[in-house]
Amino acid sequence: LGIFLVVAVPFTVQFLRSLSWLQGRSWLQGRSWLQSWLTLRGDGWRTPAVVCALLAFSLTACRSPFLCGDVNAAEGLMGLVGARGIQPVAVDPAFKGMDPKAFHLGGMFGPLARFSAPPWKVRNFRAKAYVDLVALPNELHSEGGEQEIIPVYGGGTAYLGNLSSPPYTEQTLAALLDKGPLTFEAEYSKCHHPTITWDRKASGHYARAYKTWLSQSPLRGVLTDTQGPVLPAGKYQAKFFIRRKCFHLQAIGSVNAMGRSLSIQCPARPDPDYVPFTVNFDVREGASLTLRVTTVRGHTSLWHDRTEIRRIE
Repeated sequence: LGIFLVVAVPFTVQFLRSLSWLQGRSWLQGRSWLQSWLTLRGDGWRTPAVVCALLAFSLTACRSPFLCGDVNAAEGLMGLVGARGIQPVAVDPAFKGMDPKAFHLGGMFGPLARFSAPPWKVRNFRAKAYVDLVALPNELHSEGGEQEIIPVYGGGTAYLGNLSSPPYTEQTLAALLDKGPLTFEAEYSKCHHPTITWDRKASGHYARAYKTWLSQSPLRGVLTDTQGPVLPAGKYQAKFFIRRKCFHLQAIGSVNAMGRSLSIQCPARPDPDYVPFTVNFDVREGASLTLRVTTVRGHTSLWHDRTEIRRIE
């Protein structure tokens, strides 16, 4: 914002001063003045100055969080289900907690949609699709050929096809954990800020990032919020892959897995690649996985690529 003011204010003042032709001069004189003002003849600095001012304003406005929002999981799911013309749709009751201005059940998923438990648990509702706000790992795929599991940006998942049986179980996740870690991509997590960005260093070429630049105000709060599935009870280890660029040698954020936190410290030099931050945690019977990356300092740049979960016992 400071850069924009320094560039724009002097030229705005000069522009207003030069509008004196409006007082007592004809339109023809004004048009001639405007044409000469916009050319490089005479005062040749004016056109480049105006272009620079407009460019600075455009870049500043595009970076403002007040003019752009994050990916909405409900909108992504609506587009997916609507493109395939699927009806009726069962919607997880967790969507009731969304802003009523941003979510309307019938308007998004059709007149036959209703809030419901998963169709494989409710035998009297023959839904063709089920949507929820649970982020699933990359390694998880439906067990049967008649089902599809499709994640969307913003922390939502759609289940399509024959939903008379569950697409996965705790035993499915346990078998995957025996083979290796479960990977949760940051772009499929929730965030109330426009933080999804392309990054060639990220595993899926996308990451969640906060970068302080121009008018983008300091982000204080949650960068990624992952609501995962129910894991088998046991002891686990989470590795959050983080990249940092900051100017203050102090804590700039934290990673959190099931209530266990670890502070993110500012390095002396920017990270050339993603660095793992490790947190050990316990999962009780029937508990859903929760993962978070938060920021506590504004003047920093922080990227979150993915989180890997492995069982340690």
